[in-house]
Amino acid sequence: MCDDPRPGVPRKITDADVERAIVKTLEETPKNATHWSTRSMAAATGMPQSTVSRIWRALAPDPHRPQTFKRAGTASASRPRSRSLCRSSAQ
Repeated sequence: MCDDPRPGVPRKITDADVERAIVKTLEETPKNATHWSTRSMAAATGMPQSTVSRIWRALAPDPHRPQTFKRAGTASASRPRSRSLCRSSAQ
């Protein structure tokens, strides 16, 4: 189902960019703060703030509670939660 062509402009954010943002969210903390905000993560990754917000909404990592995020390999993490993250970056 994810392989169907979709209308619109192809994605500019790759799966590697999404993974980098999630790993940074879960494994690092910003300087002078206890958890990431969308703006601080956007500045650290070079992505727009709205993109970071969409990634967090789709994958729900809760940057202030990283222990609640389910990593790949768990039942709920194995299915995509957002169609927008399902598109291939090679379109």
